[in-house]
Amino acid sequence: MNAADASRLAPRAARRAVVWLGPALIAGSVLFALRGFAFDSGLTNQHPDLLTFWLPRWSFLGDSIVAGQIPLWNPFEMAGYRFAADPQSGWLYGPPMLLFSLFSPGPALRLFIILNPLLAGLGMYVFLRKETLGRAAATAGGLVLAMMMSTSTIAISLPFAGALAWTTVLLVAASGYRRAERWSVRLAWLGLGAFAWMQVAAAHMSHGLVIATAFAIAYLAAGAFADARTGIVTPRSAAARGALFILVLPLTALPILVPHI
Repeated sequence: MNAADASRLAPRAARRAVVWLGPALIAGSVLFALRGFAFDSGLTNQHPDLLTFWLPRWSFLGDSIVAGQIPLWNPFEMAGYRFAADPQSGWLYGPPMLLFSLFSPGPALRLFIILNPLLAGLGMYVFLRKETLGRAAATAGGLVLAMMMSTSTIAISLPFAGALAWTTVLLVAASGYRRAERWSVRLAWLGLGAFAWMQVAAAHMSHGLVIATAFAIAYLAAGAFADARTGIVTPRSAAARGALFILVLPLTALPILVPHI
């Protein structure tokens, strides 16, 4: 490689580094704030809900998945208790199902605690970037949300942390859906939104699900008004697209909603 080639490649490498600088800052800040969970066995008796409720419950979930069984009934809780139909069982909740089937319970729970603020911060960053904000502003938004969760009890309040994290993914999907030009791409974003809404339902079916749905409705309503006002689409088309997104969410989440209800 001669000097001319090197001089052309240097700006490209610098641009790539700038692209990843914001997400790297968010991820590094979360790992630093939660370093007791990330790099040490930070689970102690100061976290009673983690050790007495979530750890044994999701351990049973992971063992059942590894054994190829659907955990309909938990014989180890009380004198036996329903499991998959319980709103806080973790069944069909992607992160605990994956982590507790791949790792031993302690590391799996620590990874899950780190995952929620990390996902929330990165999700907010992507959402703000899709809404045409600059990298600095998007990084600030993602960092504020991630650090608010990481440095407070929200990080170990797992239903709230999970609902917040997946709400940002829902907003990313809503933004991509609204801005997509082809229906094939729009349907892909709709699929992501349906999955994110299902994860919110699995994390916190009551308040968390209501708040996430309200955010999605508010965003799509404001976006439809803006798109119709600027003439991008007709008011009827804008309203119909937003309504379709919202109506599909509970239909795709019926495997979670029906047993719980």
